Amino acid sequence: MNSIKIEMGAILSLKLAIHRHNLMKDYINDNDKEPSWDGFIYLYKSDDLKVENIKYRIPLQVKGKNQQDLLEQQWVNYQVKYKHLRNYYHDGGVFYIVVVISDDKEKTSIFYNPLTTIKLADLLKGTDNKLPNQTKGIYLRRLKDNDSVELYKVLAQFGLDREKQGSGNGEIIKKAINIDTMTSIDSLKATSYTAKSEEDIMKEIVRGEISLYAHHSDIDLWLPLDYSHQKGMIIKKIVSVDKAIGIDGVNYYDSYSVEISSEDYENPVIIVSENLVLNMFDGKFNFKLNGNLNTLLKDVNFIKSMEKGKSFYLNNKKTVEYSNANIPENLKNQMKLILDLSQAFVEIGFTCNKRFDEFTDENWKCINELLKIYYRKIRPKEGNDNAWYMWYWDDKVVPLFLNINEKCEIEVINWFTTKNYGMFVEKDKQYALPNFIFLKRDILGKLYDVDRKIWFEEVERIKYSESIHPEIFQCFVEFVAAYDMVHNEIYYDIANYMIDKVLEVLPEDEYGIINKMQLLKRKRILSEEEIIKLEKIEEKSYNPIIKCAVNILLENKRKAQKLLLELPEEDQKAMMSYPIYNLL
Repeated sequence: MNSIKIEMGAILSLKLAIHRHNLMKDYINDNDKEPSWDGFIYLYKSDDLKVENIKYRIPLQVKGKNQQDLLEQQWVNYQVKYKHLRNYYHDGGVFYIVVVISDDKEKTSIFYNPLTTIKLADLLKGTDNKLPNQTKGIYLRRLKDNDSVELYKVLAQFGLDREKQGSGNGEIIKKAINIDTMTSIDSLKATSYTAKSEEDIMKEIVRGEISLYAHHSDIDLWLPLDYSHQKGMIIKKIVSVDKAIGIDGVNYYDSYSVEISSEDYENPVIIVSENLVLNMFDGKFNFKLNGNLNTLLKDVNFIKSMEKGKSFYLNNKKTVEYSNANIPENLKNQMKLILDLSQAFVEIGFTCNKRFDEFTDENWKCINELLKIYYRKIRPKEGNDNAWYMWYWDDKVVPLFLNINEKCEIEVINWFTTKNYGMFVEKDKQYALPNFIFLKRDILGKLYDVDRKIWFEEVERIKYSESIHPEIFQCFVEFVAAYDMVHNEIYYDIANYMIDKVLEVLPEDEYGIINKMQLLKRKRILSEEEIIKLEKIEEKSYNPIIKCAVNILLENKRKAQKLLLELPEEDQKAMMSYPIYNLL
């Protein structure tokens, strides 16, 4: 077919489609004299087609092609010279049309590609070395039935994006958003003239048919996403549903979400929690260790009920019956981990609220150690009936007592939650001491958060007498030292409680008074009466350690330092290890 006839047929076919729509008017050159362009299509807001009602002015390039076998194709590939692509880019884009004409000139198919500035920027990446007359293949979509209504929509979409993006010489395109600048984005938006639903918009975005815009918070501008980055995106639509989910009439969740992904529009999934996603169409589970132990345990119990159940309930109504929930082996292993770990934490009386997706390598190492204890792979050494095991978690420690009982079973006991074991000191008879009496400041400083009630149940069962004061004083020193380390008010209160009980038995005890005063000094300035009491102790005492301690409390630092240096080396070291030395 003659090339002139092909071009004329292409223009006529396009003009006919434009003519059939009341809001479009063409200004297209029939003789193709203008370089790179063939004219314009004007879109209007009103069918009066007045100048004041122009909506968009669309630059146009129209090409004809006589190739019978392409008429029913959904896409065609057409070679465009780089000199034209560069012109389009600098001008702000072009609506490119190829009209395929049948051999008998009776049939035509309009193919189009809205070459927006952002799309052209992508086409021209890395092509600076391409000669003007070299070509680049572009794909064009077929306009079904040459539909004028659909043509208006795609032209309006191009007009909108052209208006927002400007020319390739402008700052908008130069600042286009890519993966490196996504951290500055606080919102996204897209507008579609052609989509009939949100799902259609998702499809158009990932296919690059409409442009996605992001708000750059640092410069307060809406910018287009880089074309290749946009086409590589996965978009998800999530709808929250305030209805219960259950198995065989038993509810496990009060609500759920439905997710539709641009990767698989036809197969929505149900999100029952941040850990568990159900694909009801193919019966698959997606289980991830994201949340904390409580949320994961809830999910595991739900999956177990699915494994044994027969019916899936939504909003207390049976919706799906099934015969066998196929639980993959790796999921069964994950479920066992959660169940065993839950029981292990119960056994040691420790609550772990940390999210699994925040676990460090060290956390997992500690989890493995705990499971070894739970599985009894850690046990007292041969010949011993018991052993201590300090289990650490995030720089906290849980003191565990491993004891082989009369049945030759290993008991794992959190020392703070047991009532079966006590500490005693023998001096003609047994004296009960608190379970924590043996703990030193390094352990106290890292001890997990023991409930206040447990601490005071232990400290209140002591029967205070002069016989056990040395043990109480030593325990007091460790608690004050630990308080100085971590400022845990419970440690201060325990130390204060114990020293008050000592002073009830021996109100004039020098060590008792000095220790009470060092506690008070950590909270406030000593009163005149308290200072006089300390001065009297110094006058009467011949003990250089007592004198040194009193001068520390009286803030006679020079004298206290002198007395400290006069002590034997062993006493110096002991004095410097006492928490009162922290006040010097």
